[in-house]
Amino acid sequence: MAERRASLRVEDAKRKREDDTNGASGASGDHGDEPVLRQNKRKWTRLLLRELYDLGYSDSAAALEHEARVQLRTDAMKQLQTCLETQDWDGALRLLSTAADANEGSSAQSTSAQHEAARQIHMRSMQAAKEASLLVLKRKFLDFLMKKQLRAALSTFQNEILPFYHLEESEVNDLAVLLLCRDEHALEKVATIPWRESELLTRIELLASPDEIIPQGALRRLVHGEEEDDGVRSASAFAHDAQLKAECTAILLQHSSDVLDLKFSPNGEFMASSSRDGAIVIWKLEFQASSTQVSIKQKSKALHVLKCSEGAADCLAWSPDSQFVLSSGSDSSIIQQWNLATGKCEREFHHPSNGVAHVEWLPNGNQLLSGSADKSLVLWNTADGSIAYQWGGRRILDFAIHPGGKKVFILISGVEIREYDLVAKSDELFFKGEHLISCIAISSTGNHLLINFIQTEEIACLEINSETILPKYIGAKEKRFITRPCFVGQQNGIVTCGSEDAKIYLWQRDTGHLVATLRGHSSVINTVQCHPVHPNVIASASDDETIRVWKLTSGHQY
Repeated sequence: MAERRASLRVEDAKRKREDDTNGASGASGDHGDEPVLRQNKRKWTRLLLRELYDLGYSDSAAALEHEARVQLRTDAMKQLQTCLETQDWDGALRLLSTAADANEGSSAQSTSAQHEAARQIHMRSMQAAKEASLLVLKRKFLDFLMKKQLRAALSTFQNEILPFYHLEESEVNDLAVLLLCRDEHALEKVATIPWRESELLTRIELLASPDEIIPQGALRRLVHGEEEDDGVRSASAFAHDAQLKAECTAILLQHSSDVLDLKFSPNGEFMASSSRDGAIVIWKLEFQASSTQVSIKQKSKALHVLKCSEGAADCLAWSPDSQFVLSSGSDSSIIQQWNLATGKCEREFHHPSNGVAHVEWLPNGNQLLSGSADKSLVLWNTADGSIAYQWGGRRILDFAIHPGGKKVFILISGVEIREYDLVAKSDELFFKGEHLISCIAISSTGNHLLINFIQTEEIACLEINSETILPKYIGAKEKRFITRPCFVGQQNGIVTCGSEDAKIYLWQRDTGHLVATLRGHSSVINTVQCHPVHPNVIASASDDETIRVWKLTSGHQY
């Protein structure tokens, strides 16, 4: 074992020297970037302005706007911001009702038409404009309820929202429940609508064209390898490339047994991993972004090494605030909650039946869900460890909670997936296959669901809203062990999965085309996970007792 680990360290050192050499050879062309900077001067200035305002340097940002004669927000966007800050909901709706599609060309417009277009807000699409209007209407509805103007709230709900927007039943129920709240405190506790005007503005900015407003954190995301819709090339453009390139940036060697699971914390600063010997390692991750190019160098160190009370943890789950980790195993009914700061187990949840197949935290952080093959599904309150609700009668093999937090897709009996409504406590058939399913995974957007067929060795991607299956992904070997797939990229445009042949396969989501095969592990790869902040970074856990961290790059400079 020591010899093998030593050889891995030597291999890693050689790789680092090669990387340093390659980096040195590419560092001599700095002056070639100057024409690009001149051509994109306005874009880079607006990115800097956004960052200055985000960091609170308003005076510096104002001075830059004056000197560069560049505005962060257009006049139309400023007008919308004023309407939101003054709670002039009807004024905001009038502006959004005349919004233009940013994708529609304007080269053939007359001068008067161009002046009219300048007064319009340009959204990413007309659907985005409709979504923004719905956000404002929901906030208008909430505002009337806070002011105890029930008649006006009902009028907004019945006359402005329901006739013009095709809401899901759960969305209608969410709005209707607010009518029963007696005071502002109850409304704040129940409402899922953006409460503060600043939150509402941030949501609408994401729907607006980058020509109107640079989204919050855009420069930071660019530095970390993501893509903005104003033409900056980065990791989320993976899905448009014919091939991907990958580099193993780290090999983590703390475990001394098969590594069963790993999960990144939501804030991207930590990673938890578990092995067959009952060990759980909490890793501190450090990412350094080069100032000259989008290049991420990763350093990791073990922060805590924990020990499960019973058996091995083959399932890990982070709390939404990245402060706690849940661990559970198929050989134990105990779910342990570990405190990141102290490394101590501060609570245990005792599942009603033996063997926990899967556990996840709900997005609200107040509840968690656990399921067992012994026909029990339990919704827990995290504050006191009590059971909020329990379902029975079906074997729970795996599940995936929708990012909205109100529904969950549950794998039943190996061939059937049912959709559970956590609010109404009801369920219905969502998908029934002809072949055995080993596990499922949902995209971060909640639009796609991966279904792993173990017998046929293929992975299917189901578009949730239309319930249509995209081209299947073939190549990974899975006959004896469960290998968990995931989505990669800012737009979830890549599907990846480990394999029993010790390789990692990556496919284009929409075409099923194999774009990369990664080699390095020497045994079964149990799971691959995508970093939540750096979408071009993945980590893999293997029976060879190691974790590998990979950086993916496209065939284009960015």
